[in-house]
Amino acid sequence: VMPAVPSYDPFSWIIWGREITEGALTTTNGPSWKPLPVVFTTIFALFGGAAPWLWLVVALTGVLAALVACWKLVLRLDGGPVGAAAAVGALALNPWWMANASRAHSEGLMVFFVLAALERMIGGHHRSAFALACGAALLRPECWPFLGIYGIWLLWRTPISRVVVIGAGLAVLACWLLPEWWGSGDPLRAASRA
Repeated sequence: VMPAVPSYDPFSWIIWGREITEGALTTTNGPSWKPLPVVFTTIFALFGGAAPWLWLVVALTGVLAALVACWKLVLRLDGGPVGAAAAVGALALNPWWMANASRAHSEGLMVFFVLAALERMIGGHHRSAFALACGAALLRPECWPFLGIYGIWLLWRTPISRVVVIGAGLAVLACWLLPEWWGSGDPLRAASRA
């Protein structure tokens, strides 16, 4: 329906994925590090020149999944089909939404993880909500405080395992800091670059 090609940030993730498969990650140039896209692009590096197009499929799938999550969240909030259609339409017709989608940015995935986590949380499905929130935290460090507060609340209110909550938090931190340390020698380079 529209031209789509990965832009600067996504191509950096694609290059980093290839570098990881070669054992020679260098993150000193490029945008700030985002762990979740690089997990995908590392796998996609095994497919050579198809890697950019495979990432584009993931990014566009995230955009479509976000629209579905938006629909489900509004229905969960008793907005009815008309409210859900209005919310999905407002999201889908936003020029920013389409521009980011066509450039294979990770914002579609981010919106999906946040909306789906909220819908699952409101529905009382806390384990899946926490997993989705971890996905969001692997895309943006701004999600960390919310993930931390939700994790503490889960430890206090639900029978979720401390090992799961603490392990997930440590894994999120490790996915952000350790590859940057390997690739640039500075575990906080992503923060200074951003």
